[in-house]
Amino acid sequence: MDKKLVISYDDNLLKNAEPDAMALAKSEGEQFLLEKLEQEAAVSEHGRKEDSRAVIHKCSICLMIAIYLVMIAGVFTLGWHWMCPEKLHFLTHAQIDTIKNILLSGLAANFAKEFYKKHS
Repeated sequence: MDKKLVISYDDNLLKNAEPDAMALAKSEGEQFLLEKLEQEAAVSEHGRKEDSRAVIHKCSICLMIAIYLVMIAGVFTLGWHWMCPEKLHFLTHAQIDTIKNILLSGLAANFAKEFYKKHS
């Protein structure tokens, strides 16, 4: 279906316009008529959404890495307190119990998740 280009404008409005601006306005009118501008807007919107998703993905990866590093530090700290003599300890028994609870609850949750995946 061919569309006919009909551009109407007030002559006084474009009387002082530069020829390049008039050509640009005519070109934009033709593109609007052919719906190219809407297609370009859809492509641009898709690009912005993909960029947002990429940023969220990178942030979630950084968060997971940070959690793993904290868990590894907890394992090393707990191992240090179990293996070294008491004069080298730097945490109280309550703090050690907290680290144990956190690590063991994370371990139990992981085992439960794997069990559920395997048996569901």
